[in-house]
Amino acid sequence: MDDTPNLKLPYIAAAQAQKRVTHNEALRLLDALVQLSVADRDLAEPPAEPQAGERHIVATPATGAWLGRDGRIASFEDGAWAFLEPNEGWRAWVADENVLLVFDGAGWVSFGGGVPSVNPVSLLGVNTLADTTNRLAAKSDAVLFSHDDVTPGDGSIRFKVNKAASDKTASLLFQDDWSGRAEVGLAGDDHFHFKVSADGETWRDAIVIDKDTGAVTLPLSLYREVLTAARTYYVRSDGSDGNDGLANTAAGAFLTLSGAYNAIAASIDGAGHDVTIQVADGTYAGLYATAPLIGVREMKIVGNTATPASVVFGANYVEADITISFSGCTISAAGTYGISMKIGTLRIRSAVVFAAASIQIWLASRGQCLVDNNYTVSAGAGQHLRLDAQTYYYANGRTITVSGTPAFTEFIVAQQQAMAVFYACTISGSATGKRYNSTKYAVIDTNWSGASFFPGDVAGTAVNGGAYI
Repeated sequence: MDDTPNLKLPYIAAAQAQKRVTHNEALRLLDALVQLSVADRDLAEPPAEPQAGERHIVATPATGAWLGRDGRIASFEDGAWAFLEPNEGWRAWVADENVLLVFDGAGWVSFGGGVPSVNPVSLLGVNTLADTTNRLAAKSDAVLFSHDDVTPGDGSIRFKVNKAASDKTASLLFQDDWSGRAEVGLAGDDHFHFKVSADGETWRDAIVIDKDTGAVTLPLSLYREVLTAARTYYVRSDGSDGNDGLANTAAGAFLTLSGAYNAIAASIDGAGHDVTIQVADGTYAGLYATAPLIGVREMKIVGNTATPASVVFGANYVEADITISFSGCTISAAGTYGISMKIGTLRIRSAVVFAAASIQIWLASRGQCLVDNNYTVSAGAGQHLRLDAQTYYYANGRTITVSGTPAFTEFIVAQQQAMAVFYACTISGSATGKRYNSTKYAVIDTNWSGASFFPGDVAGTAVNGGAYI
C-alpha cells in the first residue's frame, strides 16, 4: 500500500531515494486538509490570481482548469492546482459565508443539516440568544408545529407542558411588551385557569374548570355567589387587589377599599345579608363606588373603633343606590370632599372623625345620610355638611363634637328642596365662619334649638324660600 487509507498521504518506501519529495508531498496534503477553511464554494472556475495555499470547494458545473473536479477541494500549491477528493464526514469552514459545511458522501451540506441529531443540547436560540431561564428561544413572525409526515407519524400532534407538582404552574403566558396580560393553564393548582391582568402584576381568574368534575366557574361574571350569611372581607396596607379578600393576611386581603368593593359588586349576591369590609390600621385612598351591589343589605366599612385615628381614608365618592356605613375611621381629604354621597344612603355608625376637606359630608342627587352615632369634627372645611337637590340628613339624639376652633365658610348649607333634621341633638365646641345657609326651598330643622345651634361667629341666613327652624 503506497498511501494512507483516509487522507491518501504517500508513504516513504523502504530504501527510497529522495525521501524528502514524498515527505514534502505529505506535508502539503496535511497543510491543505488540517483545520480546513476554504475561501468560498460558489466558483466553477479558478480565480485569476490565486494566492499560495488558497483553497476552494469547486462548484458545479466546473470549467477551465477545474473541469471535472466538481465538489472537490482545490488547493493552489507551488503555482498549480491540486485537487483533494473528500470522504464522508469531512468538514470545511466557508470564509465568505461564515458557515460550517460537512460532506455527507454525496455533496457538501450545512453542518446543522448534515448532522441527524443535536440531542441533547443545553441551549437553543433561533434568531436570538437562549439563556438558562429560556433554554429554547425564538424570534420569528410565526412558529409552525405540524404532524410528522416524514417518519411518518400517525397524523396527530400533541403539545405537552409538564410540571413537577400540583402547586407548580404549567401554562401559556401571553405578554404585551414583556408584561403579562393573559395566562391559560394549570396555575398554582390542577384546575384549568383562564386568567387576565391589566398590568402584569394583579391577576384575575375569568374562567376556572374543576379538574374533578369539569364544572365551570366564572368568578367575575354575572353568575354570582349567593350568600347564605353575612360575610367579612379584609383590606390591609400589605394586601393585594388580586387576592380574594377572605383572609386577614397579606396573601389574602385586598389592598384598597375600591378593589374590595368592585370585587364584591362583580361577584356577590348578598341575598339580603350585610357585607363588611374590615380595614387594618393604615392610611388608604378613599372609596370610589359606582357599581351597584346586588342583594347586599348594608355595606359596612369598619376600621379601628377604639382608635379611629389609626385608620385614615382619603376622599370617598359613592354614586350607587346602596346603603353604606363607616365606623372607626378618620376621613381626611384636604382640598376635596370627605364623603360624597349620591342616590344611596350613607350611615355614620360609630367613632368617625371628619378632618380637613373642602366639604366633609356632601349629599347630592337624592342621597341621604343617617347619623346612627356620635361623631367628631377635628378640622375646618368649606362646609362641614352640604345638601343639594332633594337630599336628606337625619340625626336624632346625637352629639357632634367640634374640637379646637376650626374655620368654616359655612358649617351647613342646604339648597334645592334638601332637608336636614337635627332632633334633640347637641353640637359641642366652637368654630369660626357662617353658621348656616338655607336657600332655594331647603329646610334646616334644629327642633327649635335657636340661631346659635351651629358653631360659628357669623350669623346664618335663610333666603330664596329656604327655611331655618
